[in-house]
Amino acid sequence: MRDLRIAKNPDPANIRPFPPRPDFGTTGESTWVRANYFRVTLPPEQILYLYEVTTEPEVKVRGQLAAIFKQLAEHINYADKGQYMALDGMKMIVSTKPLVPGAKTRESDTHIIDLSGEKKKQILKVTRVGEIFPDELHAFVSGDRPNYDVQGATQALNIILGKFARESSGIAGIGGNRWFLLGDGHSKSLPNGLEGRKGFFSSMRPTVGGMLVNVNVCTKAFYKSGALPDVLSNYFGGRLGQGRFPMEKVRALSGFLRGVRVAWTRLGKTTIHVIEKVTDRTPSQTFFTVNDAGVERKENVEDWFFNAYKVRLRHKEYPCIRLLSQKANAMDIPAEVLAVLPGQPCHDSKLTGEHVSAMIQLACWNPPENGDLITETGLPSLGFMEAGSRKDYLKDFGIEISKKMLVIPARVLRCPRITYANKQLEPGPSWNLRDVSFAKSAKVNAWTVLVVRDGGSRSHQNIPEQALQHSVAGFTDMCRTSGLKMQNVVGSAVEYVTINYDGLLGQSFEGGESEMDRLNRDLENAMKKIAGKGIEFALVILDSVRMEGGGGGGRPKAKQHPCFGPLYSSVKYAGDVKAGVGTVCCQWAKFSNNDKQYWANVALKFNFKMGGTNHNVSPDQLGVLADGKTMLVGCDVTHPSPKSRRGTPSVAGVVASIDPLYTVYPSSLRLQEHRIELITELTEMMVERLEHWNRVNKSFPTKIMVYRDGVSEGEFQKILDVELHKIKMAFSQCGAPTGYNPKVTIIVVGKRHHTRFYPTDPKYTDENGNPSNGTVVDRGVTAVYDFDFFLQAHKGIKGTARPAHYSVLHDEIGFTSNALQELTHNLCYLFARATKSVSIVPPAYYADVLCERGRCYINGLMNATDYAGSSSGHGKGKASDEEKDETMRMARRLWGEGIHPNLRETMFYL
Repeated sequence: MRDLRIAKNPDPANIRPFPPRPDFGTTGESTWVRANYFRVTLPPEQILYLYEVTTEPEVKVRGQLAAIFKQLAEHINYADKGQYMALDGMKMIVSTKPLVPGAKTRESDTHIIDLSGEKKKQILKVTRVGEIFPDELHAFVSGDRPNYDVQGATQALNIILGKFARESSGIAGIGGNRWFLLGDGHSKSLPNGLEGRKGFFSSMRPTVGGMLVNVNVCTKAFYKSGALPDVLSNYFGGRLGQGRFPMEKVRALSGFLRGVRVAWTRLGKTTIHVIEKVTDRTPSQTFFTVNDAGVERKENVEDWFFNAYKVRLRHKEYPCIRLLSQKANAMDIPAEVLAVLPGQPCHDSKLTGEHVSAMIQLACWNPPENGDLITETGLPSLGFMEAGSRKDYLKDFGIEISKKMLVIPARVLRCPRITYANKQLEPGPSWNLRDVSFAKSAKVNAWTVLVVRDGGSRSHQNIPEQALQHSVAGFTDMCRTSGLKMQNVVGSAVEYVTINYDGLLGQSFEGGESEMDRLNRDLENAMKKIAGKGIEFALVILDSVRMEGGGGGGRPKAKQHPCFGPLYSSVKYAGDVKAGVGTVCCQWAKFSNNDKQYWANVALKFNFKMGGTNHNVSPDQLGVLADGKTMLVGCDVTHPSPKSRRGTPSVAGVVASIDPLYTVYPSSLRLQEHRIELITELTEMMVERLEHWNRVNKSFPTKIMVYRDGVSEGEFQKILDVELHKIKMAFSQCGAPTGYNPKVTIIVVGKRHHTRFYPTDPKYTDENGNPSNGTVVDRGVTAVYDFDFFLQAHKGIKGTARPAHYSVLHDEIGFTSNALQELTHNLCYLFARATKSVSIVPPAYYADVLCERGRCYINGLMNATDYAGSSSGHGKGKASDEEKDETMRMARRLWGEGIHPNLRETMFYL
């Protein structure tokens, strides 16, 4: 870890690399909002000492490190230091006093702690690596020391803030800043042996004049604790009793439980283990070799447990559980002797759509409830305020946290005018397509309908031909009403692909032909047949939503079939890559309702995908963009998940406007090295975008405004050092005149943050209790020096709305706060497939959607665990170079030449 104390007289050249805030915004109607931040008072003279702990032999496993740190905290050398010492459980110690009494230097404060036992050597070296001086931190937040490395100070303070929660048995921590309550009143039962739990995020943040702590409600799915047989039964819906265990589902069950920690108690001794897999054999079917007085013999697990522990198994039909072991021989143990330990989160990749829906409901607290939960439950649960007999541990560090949320100034920006071909609207956060015609109507000469129907167990429920023809005719009329120049569907016959929907799950990605292979083949053939007829567009009707329930007067609910993900990916892969046919997918359960509003929403997708424009914002409301000479760019990268095959490449996407009204964004899409966040081929992608601009406009843009998505604060400098350089390299390679050098502005769009606002004035409060759309905040909780702001451009539909956070990293255009905030807000009304303002600016939104489309083309790699027969490595663990190379070769075979030439200059991805 680097030295955290910075010289008192820094080099003037070592000033912050990002543009300073030019001013504060003033436009809009002024109001006040509460923010989920709390003022922190720090002791003016208290130095904090930072230590790094290294282990010998080296320990990397989190659970083992946590156990070592617990021993360290209880060591006799630290017995009288606990009240002024905080440990992060992984690497760092923060103390208000030197850990070696009287130590004046770092060298004299470095020491060794021996935790070795009879069987295992464990030496810890505790090295003082830095100090946090309060005067330097105060100078930073006061605006007098812009080059101070504040990250070291916030890291130290966050370790102190987490001390209470980390040491509490009733709280489970994740990542050092999320804390989940394990009591009964904070959970919701989920299917498959899971439960959703509420918790709280906390993090220290510097702002003008002082330090704040950000506290927010968060949720997470956890494994239910208790006897493992109960967890197994819950996985199958609680239907397991005495009788046959569904061994055919063991593979999925094994992936679900892999990595879960369990306790095994025998003969009064309890040991902790980690599940490696669920086997496909019962204890009576699982044999191992026993050395009996020098004679080797085979014995099954059931008999061995009775002979060794006098345990007669009650669940003999349950499979054995294999535990991770450093020994050569695997440990296969009966399920019923194991118990799942509490406080274990389930990774999001293991959640089904049903889980996700339940978690969304758990998280959907309206703003007043959410705010009260933070102040009334969050603060005392995290130890930030005294509660009952609980001691205020922060007093030992001289820290005090306010009990009231911060109240800060905000402004509400006015909604822009929306222009259609036949009228102008001055909407609120949303509007509808009633009696309007698209601003620029596309001409659809040749299109058809492709139905992907279910040939499995529900085939009797398939789509009636007459009903289909009736709905297609009604949809066609709706398109014409909206202004689309729409011909009748080509031919009277509809193209059909029949597949077993249930069979799409649990099929092999490698090896012999599976149901997924057949779907890919049949869709490719159908799309190429369509393309061969000169048809450029297909309405693809899926039957993967069922309307269920509705008995007893209740309303039926739409339920998505779990096959939808791979089914949708296959349709897009066949159309975008293999055949060059544009596609819009819709669900038969909704399309057949003859709902004109639904049809209108499908029609707007037809329009922009075929080159039309749905609506505009008046040029006079686009500020510096009004002259039409600026290219808006969106950039993003999406990465593989734990469900992916190890070494699966990331996908990078760039979109860029080509029209003066900023409604058309063709794109460039690339595979790139596994989990690399910076865009590797950004120069080549920008060259493509500039060349396309030039083909359309017969010139090159004079300004380029980049909205970069998906970048954390720790990577801001890399964007300047690497991506800005790559963007500028494109200027000399795109065919522009010598010396071409447009002005460039780069803005990062942040979505994964925990800032929330709560209105204080009913005039600026929507019906859900959120701030009015258009609320912008650039004071109180923003950066001390840098140019940033929060903007909630959309209307929060459910729960507490999350504003977008915009950070300016580079600004050659020279924006004022008013100009950039108003422009960004007004652009949020130009998202092509919606009749509402959206939460983030469209170029960034489009780049995100584009990257998600790229995932579809390598879906079998991105979602390897969906294909149960796959023998490829997936999940946790670092991929070797060989694995990365092999997986990249597989991805490139699937990717082929990328987007088909027929679609490359369209917004096919939206």
